[in-house]
Amino acid sequence: MNTIAKTERLLLREVIAEDWRDVFSYTGDEAVSRYQAWKPHLEQDAKEWLQLAVAAQKKTPRQMYYWAICLKPSGKLIGGMGIDILSVENANSAEVGYSLHRSYWHQGYGTEAVLAGLSYLFDQTSVRRIVAHCRESNLPSVRLLEKIGFRREGHFVEDVEVRGRLMNSFWYAMLRSEYLKRYSRI
Repeated sequence: MNTIAKTERLLLREVIAEDWRDVFSYTGDEAVSRYQAWKPHLEQDAKEWLQLAVAAQKKTPRQMYYWAICLKPSGKLIGGMGIDILSVENANSAEVGYSLHRSYWHQGYGTEAVLAGLSYLFDQTSVRRIVAHCRESNLPSVRLLEKIGFRREGHFVEDVEVRGRLMNSFWYAMLRSEYLKRYSRI
């Protein structure tokens, strides 16, 4: 399998179609999707999403990255991360999103995975700006983004409807220069 990044406890790798059971184990969970615009997945939804994600790996120029977040050394898939290149012509901005199986919440895995994804993007691509958004009431995600250095750039009121309920969102960004200043290994 194509490993993208390794951390102390995790590895990020390209998703494969055979990941559908593990993906379904967290995307089918109401608790995981409660702040997402997508509804809890059915098995077929997980399979279809993985087909799209695997197909995106073959596109040139690459516009979407979907990675499995796996425990090291077992390789157990515990979540996923998606990165969409927003400016295809010069690949200067991207959006990152992430989800973890609820059994792995509040253990630092999200922070570790997102930092590894940022490192890949800033080291291996020409992306200079990464954005992320989360619901105002999703405090663990708010804390994660702010802890690793994302700047809050916006507070959007009732910008997303999640299962019939309007929710507010925070929008965040980090520039390559901010990342390098904070995480440079000099």
